[in-house]
Amino acid sequence: MNAAAIKLRTTSWARQARDASGMVSGLAVPSSFYWQFDVVCPIQVENYYRVQQQVDDHPGLIVHLMGNTIQYNHDMYDLLTKGKEYRFVIFNRAQADEVAHLPCRTFRWPLAMDLTDRPLLPRRTRAPDEPARIGVFTRLSDQKPIEPFLYALHELNQRLPAELWVYGGGDPGIFERCIRTLSLQERVRFMGHTPDLVATLRDEQIDSCWLMSVDETVGYASIEIGSLGVPMVYWNWGHQRHDEVLAATGGVMHAFSSVLAFVDHAETLLRDPAHLADQGRRLRDHFLAHHDVGRRIRQLEDHYAEVVDQECVA
Repeated sequence: MNAAAIKLRTTSWARQARDASGMVSGLAVPSSFYWQFDVVCPIQVENYYRVQQQVDDHPGLIVHLMGNTIQYNHDMYDLLTKGKEYRFVIFNRAQADEVAHLPCRTFRWPLAMDLTDRPLLPRRTRAPDEPARIGVFTRLSDQKPIEPFLYALHELNQRLPAELWVYGGGDPGIFERCIRTLSLQERVRFMGHTPDLVATLRDEQIDSCWLMSVDETVGYASIEIGSLGVPMVYWNWGHQRHDEVLAATGGVMHAFSSVLAFVDHAETLLRDPAHLADQGRRLRDHFLAHHDVGRRIRQLEDHYAEVVDQECVA
């Protein structure tokens, strides 16, 4: 079947709603609605749970997994239908390991977004005694800990002045105790949600960003920021060494699981404007080559078409 002929329904609800019993609220859409489509793709397992009863028997059900278990304080797979063989679209090796015990088939497709006409943001000239501005873009949650960045900021300030500008909705109070313990009250700014990432990075002249990775796998914020040529350093929640991640990304992605190693690299970048700018350009080239949806979408379309063909044969 031609991929263009597939009628595709993707769920777009943002998050799950568990009640006190741990169940997930459903949506009042009859099963017949979904059966008019060849492929049904809930984006995030939480969204699959919201329509689970309506779509479980659909032969073209493909669930896109959009997170790793380290991001959750509960088992994200605990509500899967027992004994059902699932099709999952995954974007990193850790997800494959997490579902290896389940009856399922997986297809790996990288996170991708439209990176058409992304500007290359210029780097500002910072005076030696002026604090470096380090951006963190994340939802503030105890499921997305930023403590490694706080410890890194504390160590970095023993070497050069720096501030952490944290963008994202949520409760900053979650991290108040750690900030006070490290005496970082004057060095951490919670800026709230930003509706325009490009304007924020440009107008507030962020020198570098610190983000999270799982080995060489990054999230949408990293892809968008990297495509603008902003240099980044990663805290790695995965298991690969720095040199392994570097090799897997063509020598452009520096990801660490050691605070001292993380800070050593961050300091090197911030003390050398030319190196800082070069790192940003190399990351930009990497993300444009590997995470632009225009270059990647055909792979996903072909996978959908293959699933439909298999079900037609079955």
